[in-house]
Amino acid sequence: MGEEDYRSLVADYVNYRLDKHGYHWENAPAQRKNNKVYQAVRKLGDEFENKQDSSDFHDMVTSLQITPETAHSTFSTVTNEMFSNGINWGRVVALIGFGGAFSVECVSRNMPQLVDLVVDWVATYMNSNLKDWISKNGGWQGFVDFYSRRDQSANDDNPWVKYGVLGAVGVVVLGALMTQRT
Repeated sequence: MGEEDYRSLVADYVNYRLDKHGYHWENAPAQRKNNKVYQAVRKLGDEFENKQDSSDFHDMVTSLQITPETAHSTFSTVTNEMFSNGINWGRVVALIGFGGAFSVECVSRNMPQLVDLVVDWVATYMNSNLKDWISKNGGWQGFVDFYSRRDQSANDDNPWVKYGVLGAVGVVVLGALMTQRT
């Protein structure tokens, strides 16, 4: 899977997420309803949004205080922190989910022009930093297999790596608050 394929996967999820929140994305791709990978990513996103702790995640993303000037550095900081302890399928999906949440936040703050950039940032990160790991772990068929057996495992491959993602966003929020106070 090349960067364009990663972009297609991320764009599909971001469009799905924006649509669920009632937002229209002008450059949205057509939904790929029959693709198992895309379906699995959407389903995991739905499951995450329906969990009680997703409000914590939403609150943290909201507290990032995204602006056009800070969006890329904020996104990069959270993403780098997310993968600071390694790569697993849960974190890969969390990256896509974070891209979706970040995009929703951008649109809700009247910055829809950032959505295309967010999709590019996620796709570029995946292509540059995750491609080899994804390939070594069965490619996207490995992801579909992970998704289908995720309920049987309670290890670190939790689909959203709840504490890792919340922690990554939390570190950035704390840093931003400390910077504002100095």
